[in-house]
Amino acid sequence: MVPPKISQAVGQAFRLGRAIRLVWQCAPGWAVLNMVLVILQGLLPLATLYLIKRIIDAVTAVKSAGASSAGLSPGLSTVLPLVALAGGSVLLAALCRSLGEPAGQAQSTIVSDKVSDILHAQSVAVDLEYYEDTRYQDTLHRAQQEAPFRPTRISNGLLSISQNLVSFGGVAALLFALGWQVALVLFLAAIPGALIRVVFARRLFRFEQAQAENERRAWYYHWLLTDGQHAKEVRLFNLGATLRKRFLKLRVSLGQGRLRISGQRAWRDFLTPGIGGGGPVRGPGLGGPADRAGDAQPG
Repeated sequence: MVPPKISQAVGQAFRLGRAIRLVWQCAPGWAVLNMVLVILQGLLPLATLYLIKRIIDAVTAVKSAGASSAGLSPGLSTVLPLVALAGGSVLLAALCRSLGEPAGQAQSTIVSDKVSDILHAQSVAVDLEYYEDTRYQDTLHRAQQEAPFRPTRISNGLLSISQNLVSFGGVAALLFALGWQVALVLFLAAIPGALIRVVFARRLFRFEQAQAENERRAWYYHWLLTDGQHAKEVRLFNLGATLRKRFLKLRVSLGQGRLRISGQRAWRDFLTPGIGGGGPVRGPGLGGPADRAGDAQPG
């Protein structure tokens, strides 16, 4: 018999693979472009640092040797190409950052439209009895809230992790050149922060799952208050104040729950050394629905 934790981990890995495959099938060209941009953004800052080091060494050598009367000294002729390369590296990094946002937006739009189409097809295909099942309603609501953006968010989070891993690998190589003890200490110091983020991401995910019914109920009150179809009944029976009160009560409760989890995570982050910059350089990361507090609003 497979232990529950192992079975759960396998299930999560399977769902992660399906999300990545979906993103790739919807927009393979944009996925490749985003991957290339991520790798470049991970390597270019390290290349710039290395070139700056070479420039400093070359300038120091020029000062030591003194200027040559016959044109450029060998040291100065080495400095100028390094300066050009460093400038080109900085410009290329800026270009990658500029291209990253529209490329990510284009991929997100294509994936969201495809997932919405799949959701619509499944909603039409299921039997009518499912619409009388509250569990199905909760599942459908989570799908409506999460499915259009979650696969892209997972993909972008993995790209951000890949970028950080590329940068981490380059920094580790530089640190190992200086001394493996320094690299080992920094690596061990980053572990607690990573574990904290994983723990609180799971905690937030479980909270969102548990609050699906309240989210759906809040959306229903919002729909009654804003949809023209029910405007006459709401005014005739003077239901506006009651519906607003119930809506706000649910939204405040949901917001307080998310804020409590975020506050606990922030406090752990503050107490834990070696967080290493606090998160991904690019993309929304693998955070939970609290990262989309505005998106959680109904309507």
